[in-house]
Amino acid sequence: MSRDYSPPVYEAERFHCPFSKCGAFAHMNWRQIANDVFTAECASCNGKSIWREYLAKTGISYQKAGTLLYPVATLAPHHHPDLPEHIQSDFEEARLICAQSPRAAAALLRLCVQKLCNHLLGKEGDINTQIGELVKNGLPIKVQKALDSVRVIGNESVHPGTMDLNDTPELALVLFRLVNLIVQNCITDPNEADEIFGSLPANKIKGIEIRDKGTK
Repeated sequence: MSRDYSPPVYEAERFHCPFSKCGAFAHMNWRQIANDVFTAECASCNGKSIWREYLAKTGISYQKAGTLLYPVATLAPHHHPDLPEHIQSDFEEARLICAQSPRAAAALLRLCVQKLCNHLLGKEGDINTQIGELVKNGLPIKVQKALDSVRVIGNESVHPGTMDLNDTPELALVLFRLVNLIVQNCITDPNEADEIFGSLPANKIKGIEIRDKGTK
């Protein structure tokens, strides 16, 4: 099965390698091998994906687009290594079906965000309310935007007439990056900060605790 990709994936200088053994976000070297057939060589693994170019109608005009002929794989990125284990299967399922149904992938990624909010707050609840609670707890604005983006897009993707991600597969690919951004900011960065702080001498940590008590 082939899959259509409009810009920014087709003809892009960098995107996630479609070969499952690689998947790196890498530079691509494009080369024409036939009238409407091109290859994109991954700078990371040297794998060559094969694309067929065509003109896609957008409104009253046409623009170049491409169909990925080989390999039959997803361009969605792999999950962040710090994504909680109980959420990884949903993320991977979204990757597997993204090419066939971006709408279904978006709905699964919304489920990932729901489970992430449950994980961060230690309780279940309405996703919109939970995002608000995380904001009150000091959630950075860029992470709040990422959470709300996945929440809104994933939710509207399952309601007919509101958003058809099958017509805009690039938007579904962005959602994978947003979920990984959330994990990086909400799990990885705090863990690294705790690890660095925990490596300080005990007397220095004690002094910081005394200082903080005095400022309250």
